[in-house]
Amino acid sequence: MVTYGNPNEIIVSDVNTMSAGPNGVAGIEFRVRFDENFMQGGRVYSIVSVRPKMSTGGPFIVDNAMHAITEPNPENPEEYTNLHSGFVFNVKGDVKTAYYPIAFEIEYKTVSSESGETIYYSVDKTVDICLFGKEDETTTASDATVSVPRIIVTGYETNPEKVMAGEEFELTVHLQNTSSRTSISNVKVTLSSANNEFLPSSGSSTQFIRSIGSGATKDIVMKMKAQANLDQKPYVLSVKCEYEGEKNAPYTAEESISVPVYQETKIKVTDIEVMPPSLETYSQANIMFSINNTGKATLYNVQVSVDPNCTSVQSEGAFVGNIESGNSKYADFMVTGIAPTTDDGKVKLIISYEDASGEPGTFETEVELFVFEPVYNEFPPDDGMFEDPGMLEEKKSFPWVWIGVGVVVVIIVIAVTVVVIKKKKQKALEEELKDEIS
Repeated sequence: MVTYGNPNEIIVSDVNTMSAGPNGVAGIEFRVRFDENFMQGGRVYSIVSVRPKMSTGGPFIVDNAMHAITEPNPENPEEYTNLHSGFVFNVKGDVKTAYYPIAFEIEYKTVSSESGETIYYSVDKTVDICLFGKEDETTTASDATVSVPRIIVTGYETNPEKVMAGEEFELTVHLQNTSSRTSISNVKVTLSSANNEFLPSSGSSTQFIRSIGSGATKDIVMKMKAQANLDQKPYVLSVKCEYEGEKNAPYTAEESISVPVYQETKIKVTDIEVMPPSLETYSQANIMFSINNTGKATLYNVQVSVDPNCTSVQSEGAFVGNIESGNSKYADFMVTGIAPTTDDGKVKLIISYEDASGEPGTFETEVELFVFEPVYNEFPPDDGMFEDPGMLEEKKSFPWVWIGVGVVVVIIVIAVTVVVIKKKKQKALEEELKDEIS
């Protein structure tokens, strides 16, 4: 079984592309490696394979190249963590001038430290390649050939860069008229998403551009809002352009962009146990608790550590792993007392993680744990091991029993005397009362 991994765990670098036109051969090569921070998590990972993922509706011919695969060379162990990949593709004859994305599926694996089972992951990484096409020609009513101008999306930006679910953002889309000789006018640009994932925060989802000269570019800027209930992943936003060319001939072009949406991270800590709740210096205690992911985004590379500013305890912490939305994982680690507690005994714990984009985050919680100095007896127990035999014999011969009997006798005599005195006083009091009555 293959699990979808974190795209930020894999880095695609050293990209080189070879552009081509209709019926030509395009090429692309790059390196696939693991992110350095990801590799510090403790497990050992290795790349299994890289293969292209393209549909028949794309700009390339369906042939064996579309099913090619790159695997590490067993004789070169370095390739299992840093793999060079290269592919060539046959371009269709009707390709248009544009940048085309090519998705690659990258599979990698690791061995579970708990069960010893091999776990397989896969992620998709996209690389753009530029292809050059021929401008279409059409015939007007007067049989004159007219160049058909094309509009393409050359890129986009969002402000803020990270689009959060439920929040507004500003979207800037770059448009280019690819025709080298024909200007376009009355350009109507409409933005839409399949299930209304993105909606204009004010006004309409349509903008108007008076004209775009041949080879020129124009930007549209629109304020939008991502729906609050979106899962954390990229969503497709359609860009539809309706415009006019020479002699007011109408044209339509439609492209799409992919906008990643992120969810706010939410963590809840429960079932906290500290055993024992107090310890001597240089002794250890076990801290355990559940980390609950109550948000809609997966938490990656979750780790737990003690606040480095803590003066009473220290710990190497624990690596927890990935926690999917709605799931929990258990943190279990040891701490060592290094100095007596001088405050209220609150020990700050830091839960660190990464989101889907590789951005680090932290969550803090506290546990109560007191550290005290060991207590030693000032005088060791007297078991007679170090006493002088003569002193021991003298101690044994001392009349402790008779002294005890004498003390008891004295106490009894005192008690009897007190009773007698009380009775005499009581009798005298009774006689006085009789006299007063009579």
